[in-house]
Amino acid sequence: MSQHVLIEFIGGPHDGLVLTDSHDESERSAAEVLLQQSDGGKPGAMLRVASPYTTAMLRTYGIEAVERMDDFGRRFPDHDYEIFVRRRNQAGLVVRARHVGVT
Repeated sequence: MSQHVLIEFIGGPHDGLVLTDSHDESERSAAEVLLQQSDGGKPGAMLRVASPYTTAMLRTYGIEAVERMDDFGRRFPDHDYEIFVRRRNQAGLVVRARHVGVT
């Protein structure tokens, strides 16, 4: 990616989390994926982010365990963040998103 990307989360379980683009051209970073899903970080666009608990369960037990939990009626909610700042500066693109709820 030609520009540096920084996405900052405000509120919710990801408060203070900052994602940046990958320096490895062979892989896309989470910041780059979220930027693409949000129309380039357009203000008003929504980002749906997995909860830290969901991420930990996936890392520890894999997708099969999460799917089995769903079979038993357990749901892993996502957190919605709305982009409210998109600013380009000398370093690249800065996007800020605030927590607006759980889905």
